[in-house]
Amino acid sequence: MKTLYNPKRGERIDITQEQLDEIRKCESRVTESAYYEHMVVWDTELTDEMQMLAITAKPKQWVVDKYAENIEVHMALLSTIYMDGLGGGGDEGTNMGYKRPFGNSDVIGDVMEEMRTLGRIANEIDEDGNQIDIIDEVPAEMMLEEFAGFIRDFFADGFEPTATGFIGIGNNYNYPMHEIDDNKWKAIGVEPKHSYLYCWEPDKSSLRDIKLNNLGI
Repeated sequence: MKTLYNPKRGERIDITQEQLDEIRKCESRVTESAYYEHMVVWDTELTDEMQMLAITAKPKQWVVDKYAENIEVHMALLSTIYMDGLGGGGDEGTNMGYKRPFGNSDVIGDVMEEMRTLGRIANEIDEDGNQIDIIDEVPAEMMLEEFAGFIRDFFADGFEPTATGFIGIGNNYNYPMHEIDDNKWKAIGVEPKHSYLYCWEPDKSSLRDIKLNNLGI
């Protein structure tokens, strides 16, 4: 597994058709992490490839329709997800962040924050005139459980790549966001919310191949 937040300039990730097929066909299951319930594990070692697809690919329409009620929350969580490799010891595979799938070990808090950002948290005014959230962890737990189903469907032939080739542009991990040229991602319909995307750019030849494939050429 590469260090995705600090690639060497010119380093590549190329996702082949065979790898796409493996990801779509591999078995998945929901288990419990020490940090949260509903962690998804896939029986494939294509962790880097799944990571880049998670933060750049688009869901197919049937996935959007199935999760329409909460699709904006699921896409927001997906755009910030960190994938982990399970490692050796007879326990190979990929999982959605054992400790910090969305950037912090307060996993339910991360889900609540996305719900709050998207206006999915009701609020009321307290006796001092301050607006307060009226949400507990139960709705966020339910959202995370549904997200586990969403991401399983997403990788089980529920995604369309926007790019299958990625080129490292060096360590931009700590740069201020406004100094990063993110137009290369936005040009293909990807909002670069994930820190990794400021260290990589889409390979032009892979974009051409996807366009030709979509045209049946």
